[in-house]
Amino acid sequence: MRKFWFLFILLFSVQYLFAQNNQNKSQLAYQYFKDKEFDRAAILYKELYDESHSKTYLNYLIKCYTSQRQFEIAEDILKRELKKDKRDVNLIVALGGVYQLSGEKEKAEKLFLKTIDQLGDSRTDAINLANAFISQQEFGYAEQTYLKAKKLSKGQYSYTFELANVYYYARQYDKMIDQYLDLLSEGDQYIQSVQNRLQAVIYNQDDGSLNQLLKDELIRRIQKEKDSQIYSELLIWLYLQEKNFKAAYRQTVAIDKRNKEQGDRLIALGEMALNNNDYEVASECFEYVIQLGAHQINYLDANIGYLKSMFQQIEAGNYSQKELDKLIDTYQNFLMLEGNNDKTAIVKIDYATILAFYQQQPDKAIALLEDITIATLPPNIQSKIKLSLADILLFDDRIWEATLYYSQVIKSNPNNELGNEAQLKKAKLAYYSGDFLWAKGQLDVLKASTSKLISNDAFYWSSVVADNYETENDAQALNALSQIDYLMYQKKYTEALSTIDSAFTTFPKHAIEDDLWYRKGQILNLLSKDDEALAAYRTIVEKYYDDLLADNALMAMADIYWFSGQHEKAVELYTQLLVDFPDSFFSNEARQRIVEFRDS
Repeated sequence: MRKFWFLFILLFSVQYLFAQNNQNKSQLAYQYFKDKEFDRAAILYKELYDESHSKTYLNYLIKCYTSQRQFEIAEDILKRELKKDKRDVNLIVALGGVYQLSGEKEKAEKLFLKTIDQLGDSRTDAINLANAFISQQEFGYAEQTYLKAKKLSKGQYSYTFELANVYYYARQYDKMIDQYLDLLSEGDQYIQSVQNRLQAVIYNQDDGSLNQLLKDELIRRIQKEKDSQIYSELLIWLYLQEKNFKAAYRQTVAIDKRNKEQGDRLIALGEMALNNNDYEVASECFEYVIQLGAHQINYLDANIGYLKSMFQQIEAGNYSQKELDKLIDTYQNFLMLEGNNDKTAIVKIDYATILAFYQQQPDKAIALLEDITIATLPPNIQSKIKLSLADILLFDDRIWEATLYYSQVIKSNPNNELGNEAQLKKAKLAYYSGDFLWAKGQLDVLKASTSKLISNDAFYWSSVVADNYETENDAQALNALSQIDYLMYQKKYTEALSTIDSAFTTFPKHAIEDDLWYRKGQILNLLSKDDEALAAYRTIVEKYYDDLLADNALMAMADIYWFSGQHEKAVELYTQLLVDFPDSFFSNEARQRIVEFRDS
C-alpha cells in the first residue's frame, strides 16, 4: 500500500512540474510575442504545440511565422495538420489567411468559397465556420457563410443575431440595425433580446452617431408601418436610455391613444421622469391621465403624481407665484374630495411643507400634520410625518422640539435611508446652532451612506466645516456662514443677502468667500434676478475654479440659461462641466440636457 501511494505521489509531482514548466514557457513565449521577437517566440510555441497539441499555441505559432514572412513554413504546418482532420474549418481558414498575407488572394478566395459551398445545414457548423472567418477578420466571408446557412435552413432559423454581430465587427452599422429591427418584425417576443444587444453595442459608441442611426431608422419604420407598435416600443426605450423624457412622452401618448390603455404607460413614465427631476414631463404625463376622467383606474394615482411633480418643481425653485397659487388650490380641492387615507397622508406632508416654507404659515402646517391619525399608518409614513414636523419646527425656530422629532425618526429607522436623512438634518441643525465639531462628526459618518444624495450632501457640509474651522477667526466666519444658511433654510432671503454683504466686509479674503458668492447666487436666482445671479456664480468660476464649488457654479449658470430658453449658452457650460469635472455629481444631469438639446 505504501508503495502504491509513493508511486501516486511521484506521478502527481512529475505531472505538476511538467504543467508548471509549460506555464512558465507559455508566459515567456507570449512575452517574446508581445515584444515582437517572433523567432524566439516561434521556438517556444512549437515546443508547446508539439507537447500539448493546443490550437491556441498553433495559432500563435502561425502568427510568428507570418509576421516574419515565412509563409511557406506556416503553410506546410497547416497542411500537415489538415491531413489529420480535413474538415477542421479553423485550419482551413487559417491556411486561407496565410495565402492572403503572402499575396495569393485568388488562392485564398478559391479556398474560402469552396469551404462555404461545402457547408451543410448544421447550425453548429455554420457558426464555427463564420467564427473562423471572424477570427481572421474576413467579415465578408462570415456574412456569406450565414447567408448560405440561412438559405439552407429554409426558414427554420434566420441567423439574425449572428449576422448582426458580423456587421458590428465590420462596422456596417446600418446593416446591423436592419437585422435587429427585421427580427422584431418577426415577433414582439424578441424585444428584450434586441434591447440587451443594443444596450451593449449602441452605448459603447462615444460620438452618439450609432444612436442617431438607430433612431432615424426606427422613425422611418414607424412612419412606413403605421399599424406596427413594436418600433414605437423600441424608440421609447431608446429615448429612456438617453433620459429624453419629452420625446418618450410623445411616443407613449401615441401608443396609449391607439390602444386605449387608460394611461398605464403614462403613469410609469411620469414616475420615471419625476425620479429624474424632469418635472415638466412628469406633470404632462399625470395631467394626461387625469384628463381621461375620474372613472379611470389610474385617476387617483395620476392626481397624486401631478401634485408630487408640482411640489418637487417648486422645491427646485423653478416656479412662479401663479404656479404656487394654483398648486395650493389643487391641494385643497384634492384633500377635500379624497379625505384621509394612506395615500393622502403623503400629499398632506408635501402640502404642509408648502404652507410653512412658501406661505409662512408654520402653525397651520403643524396642525395639518398633527391632524393625521398616525397609529393607523405604516411605520415609514409615520416617520415621514415626524420628519416633516421636525423640518417645520426648525423653520419656526423651535430647535429643541425639532431635535426630539429628528431623534425619534433616527431611532425608528436604524441603518436605512429615512434614518440617514433624519441624521443628516439633525447634523445640519447642529451646524446652524454653531455646534460645528459634533455636526462634522455626524456628517463624516453619513459619507458612507448608500444613498448617493445623502452621501454627497454629507460630504459637502462636512467640507464646509473642515475648510473653515481652524482658528478663532475661522470659527467666527463659519458662524456667520451657518447663520446665512439657516436664514436661507427659513427663506428669509433679504436678511440673508444683508448678512452676506456684511460677511464680505467682516471677513475679507477669507476662505468662506466662495461660499458667500455661491449663497448670493442661489438667493438671487430664487428671486429671479438672473443677471445678478450669473455675475455671482461667474465670480466663483473666474476666481475659485480649483475650489469645491466650481462645478456647482457652472451647473447653476447653465441651468439659468437653460430655463430662460438660452439653450446654446447652457449647453456650452454643461459641456465645460463634463470636460473639466467628469466626476461631478451634476454630470448625469448635464449629459441629459445636452442630449435633449441635440434631439430638439
